Amino acid sequence: YNHLYRNDGNLALTEVTQSAGLPQDHALSWGAAFGDYDRDGWLDLYFVNRQLEDYTNYLYHNEGDGTFKNVTEQLGMSDGYQPTFCALFTDINNDLWPDLYLANDKQFANTLFRNNGDGSFTDISQVSGAGIVIDAMNAEAGDYDNDGDLDIYVTNTPFGGNALLRNNGDETFTNVGADAGVGFYGFTWGGLFFDGDNDQDLDLYVCSMVDGADDPNRLYRNEGDGHFDQPFPLGLQGDTIPSYAVAAGDFNQDGRLDLLVPNNADDAVALWENQGAAGQHWLQVSLEGVLSNRDAIGSWIEVYADGQKWVRYSHGGQAYLAQNSHRQHFGLGEISLVDSVVVRWPSGIVDVISGVAADQVLEVLEGGGSPLSVHSTPPGAEVGRPFPNPAAETCMLAVKTDRAQTISMQLIDGHGRPIRLQEYQLTDREQQLEIELRDVPNGFYYLQLIFADGSVLQPLVVLR
Repeated sequence: YNHLYRNDGNLALTEVTQSAGLPQDHALSWGAAFGDYDRDGWLDLYFVNRQLEDYTNYLYHNEGDGTFKNVTEQLGMSDGYQPTFCALFTDINNDLWPDLYLANDKQFANTLFRNNGDGSFTDISQVSGAGIVIDAMNAEAGDYDNDGDLDIYVTNTPFGGNALLRNNGDETFTNVGADAGVGFYGFTWGGLFFDGDNDQDLDLYVCSMVDGADDPNRLYRNEGDGHFDQPFPLGLQGDTIPSYAVAAGDFNQDGRLDLLVPNNADDAVALWENQGAAGQHWLQVSLEGVLSNRDAIGSWIEVYADGQKWVRYSHGGQAYLAQNSHRQHFGLGEISLVDSVVVRWPSGIVDVISGVAADQVLEVLEGGGSPLSVHSTPPGAEVGRPFPNPAAETCMLAVKTDRAQTISMQLIDGHGRPIRLQEYQLTDREQQLEIELRDVPNGFYYLQLIFADGSVLQPLVVLR
């Protein structure tokens, strides 16, 4: 049966399947995805069972206490008895409410559930044009045409080819797979959007299950005009082993996305180091949620530069049996300075960071309004983050300075209005400052620590 493991840190995992309330049955599950469908700050779970009887797909709501509740029938999310391979929480209409796309095999139509924003979903598979009937294995979303919305790539067998569902911006899709040059027409599984050459648009890697050079895995390069070509028509050198999944991340932190490809049976996993994109600039954005889920799944990241806009969406499981790095990667080409980075969090908070240099990892904490790596902490001082956060009655803040001094701490509401000011006498060692919150209403706040030669701003959520 399926297993849920809780990460206890230090590479230690504890199985919590039963205590979390998840089923321990013998369903043939082929995929799972996390997404905060009701935007309550907790990641919910949808997993798919490729069976035509006995077991449907399941949606489990995260109760926020370490347990999950089966809400499949309540919300009408079982999708019947269908051979589903892949589930993808994504946002087809840019409204921050995670929609759900399902890839169904064996000539069963794919399913698109639109999130209505009130805890319910509507099946718009047919009216949207996304309910295609193919031998679907994979569902991946990305903005390949840089028009600001998410398109969907679905892999298939040779009969009909793979589908590239271009988002028309009105909750409808058009299959342009053949016209765009990414039909493949082979037995394919995983497929992944990524900017492999840092030229400002998303390329595509597709896994083939055929052994040998006749039908290898393929790397499609985005030409920026709605079409793709194949710079390596016979695949990457040596990339001829049957494979089923692919994930992207910058493992050596050189600003170029690398690929991890699990291969078939006894064949080793392939780690492909990206050695191209020489001289091209890039930006990676690492998010940490506070009021939203900590992994920031369901967030939109927008980058503006040189009169252009690029977007990424943070998925909780994407493509077939895969998960990319949560660092969102933007290839910038010759652009060395970004006008602004805008983060739209599931909570509804919007952060804007202006004047961002290229070729760095930008760390953004929800509500901070500025990257963690850029602040005015005075020399000789170290300031931790509020804990717990969200907080109810009190919270603590670790502060360390190299000399005794008096500082002020100001509590500021989400509109920028100071509501409390308190002084603290610091010594030349680390101290835990306690912040009293019992009479502070629920909401989003900032803690500003004011030193003689600088200040630090930290976001804080009060929630009871």
